[in-house]
Amino acid sequence: MLEALSAGTPVLSSRVGAVPEMLCSKHNILGLMAEPNDVGDFASIIEQGMTIDWQRPLNFDWMSWQESADSIAEVLTNVANSSRK
Repeated sequence: MLEALSAGTPVLSSRVGAVPEMLCSKHNILGLMAEPNDVGDFASIIEQGMTIDWQRPLNFDWMSWQESADSIAEVLTNVANSSRK
């Protein structure tokens, strides 16, 4: 998801984990969320997504590619270190 957003691609996703935080922006709609395991809700956001003008550039400037990579590396390091304990 971070890679898609960093490339300026909108995301359609279930509302799980950190997805709401990643798609939250004061200035732009970065994507749409459906409730987990709700096929009807997901169909609804697909329909909504088709009506939005996604051609304008997305402002996803709160995290660069480097910051994204650093964040992922930190999570993986923490997981690796916790499995050794």
